[in-house]
Amino acid sequence: MALEIAHGSYTGDGNDNRSITGLGFLPKVVFISADSSSVGASGIMSFDSMPSDSSTFVGDNTSLLSNYIQAFESDGFEIGSNARVNNSGTTFYYFALGGSDVDTGSYTGNGSDDRAITGIGFQPEFVMLKGANNDVADFKMTADGAAVDTTQLFGASSNGTNRIQSLDSDGFTVGTDAEVNTNTTLYYYAAVNAITGQTKSVSYTGDGVDDRDITGVGFSPEVLIINKNGTSNAGFRTPSHSSGESSPFQQTTVQTNDIQGFGVDGFTIGTNARVNTNSSTYYYIAMTSVVPTVSSFVPTMQII
Repeated sequence: MALEIAHGSYTGDGNDNRSITGLGFLPKVVFISADSSSVGASGIMSFDSMPSDSSTFVGDNTSLLSNYIQAFESDGFEIGSNARVNNSGTTFYYFALGGSDVDTGSYTGNGSDDRAITGIGFQPEFVMLKGANNDVADFKMTADGAAVDTTQLFGASSNGTNRIQSLDSDGFTVGTDAEVNTNTTLYYYAAVNAITGQTKSVSYTGDGVDDRDITGVGFSPEVLIINKNGTSNAGFRTPSHSSGESSPFQQTTVQTNDIQGFGVDGFTIGTNARVNTNSSTYYYIAMTSVVPTVSSFVPTMQII
């Protein structure tokens, strides 16, 4: 089993069929967000289970789109000329997921409640879901409660029920909401395995204090996603971001005083309402591709 993660940034040049390379693996999931809202108000994501040259807005209601993330390649991905991923002179931040601890796939909606989507091969820590219809993308992490019927929405003002209802031993269960199970609609998903020392999903309560350290993660994240309960404020940070900056999924201008940085056992947040309003609940998923080391010390038996 393996969880592979790559992150970075590039400057747009407006050229079609441009390869972003150096990831070191064939990705299954790619997210891209610009550092300027002048190119649009949503980040872009694509799964390898989607048709060729298909992407979707992360934070807006939309069907699948072309000329954004066009293809997945052995060492990266290909982008088109659309300004949301390749505006000349604009900086774009990205992260990519791959490996056997990431499963992508699709299913056709049937409108039945409590429908189990199985065959993933593990109980997910994190599931992202997008239909081919004009509905918003959803996600659920174990911090929500693996067996609790609560789903976070990338581009809506509140959490939802009757969507991703639970995270199960071999997949997840969906309800009847149009965003996850409309009859005959095709849905695409990406699931990340729960791996000790490499994935962590927990909640914390905001206190409004600047430079606050959130510890107990167990590692220094390569990708960190945080969402404020009941809002559309989800955003992410990678080590490729400039100091003190992070990228929201719905509003593409980078944020400051938000996710400020990473430590060896977690991360630091500022006072931005996206991450630290007093008494508000926040959910996060942290991921790293760095496999935790195991001590090589083996005690010897002493015979007396």
